[in-house]
Amino acid sequence: MPVHPNDPTADTPRELKVFICSYPELQAGQMADRLRSYHAASDGRHRLTDDPEAADIILVGAPGNEIDRLPYLRMIAQHDIIDRYPDKCFSLSLRDLPLPLQRGLYESSCSDLLSRGRVRTGAYARSTFNSLVAGHEADDAPEADRDYLFTFIGRASHPVRERIFALQPARSDILIEDSSSFNFWGNTDPAERERRLRRYFDLLRRSRFSLCPRGVGTGSIRLFESMRMGVAPIILADGWVRPVGPDWDRCALFVPERDVDQLERIARQHAHRWRDMGEAARQAYRDWFADDRYFNYVIDNCLDILRSQRIAERHYWRARKLVRLIAAPDSIELYLNLPRYYLARLGALLRGKVR
Repeated sequence: MPVHPNDPTADTPRELKVFICSYPELQAGQMADRLRSYHAASDGRHRLTDDPEAADIILVGAPGNEIDRLPYLRMIAQHDIIDRYPDKCFSLSLRDLPLPLQRGLYESSCSDLLSRGRVRTGAYARSTFNSLVAGHEADDAPEADRDYLFTFIGRASHPVRERIFALQPARSDILIEDSSSFNFWGNTDPAERERRLRRYFDLLRRSRFSLCPRGVGTGSIRLFESMRMGVAPIILADGWVRPVGPDWDRCALFVPERDVDQLERIARQHAHRWRDMGEAARQAYRDWFADDRYFNYVIDNCLDILRSQRIAERHYWRARKLVRLIAAPDSIELYLNLPRYYLARLGALLRGKVR
């Protein structure tokens, strides 16, 4: 398990040499750049190197959500650095529906067979927080200013969110707002975008709890924004794997997706804990996910994977094309190539016998 940054009795890991690279894709490159900035903000415990051969650990920025499924599946199965050093490589992915052909930190990780022992959950390292959240200085808002029991603004990107939008809360201090009509990522009206960012920020500051349901992926950037703001998250994401480190039961509420209709009752039962949980959430963010802690957090997770992984990573990487076919049955184009492959193999065998 990663070493707690505030534990003076913990053994300090030796200095490691770290090489950072990425797949040839925009968000992958941004991930690599963000990792370098996190290293610059760190305590310098580990050293960057330009030589992958000399590196102890190689961090690889993985493709994001900008490319479609088939191009994504083709891209992640090919990488020269991973081909050469599979046992030193760890991918960092923000993709909503990733296929973990390579171990590492995935922001929407799942507890499936392929991920077990090889994948940890990240904290949206590449994603840019709401600028108002990122620039917010922690404050202890008076109880009167926290006039919402919980709030949620988001898109209807998953059935659990659709059920949330269908709720009719009995309390007036619960705000649920469907923002599906607004494309945050594609909107070109700066004034409207800024207005919505401001509203999101202001409502979060006024909330005792923040509703953080899963979307397309199991992860939610809102969860980490809430923690950074000192607002305890209410998490609805059955397949989400908790990032190691924080005492999650002290700083968050977990509600099974099937219990959406019980949200009001559950929040009311824990209403007296909002301040303690919010402070615990803010402290957990500072300890584990803040800019000056996150690079070491990533490396500690990589070391933890190395210690716990029973099958060498090179064996997974060698089998990546087979795994891709089995784990991604929607990729019909890949299946159509199988007959051609086996015919070519048969032809080669027959030619060999003739000779």
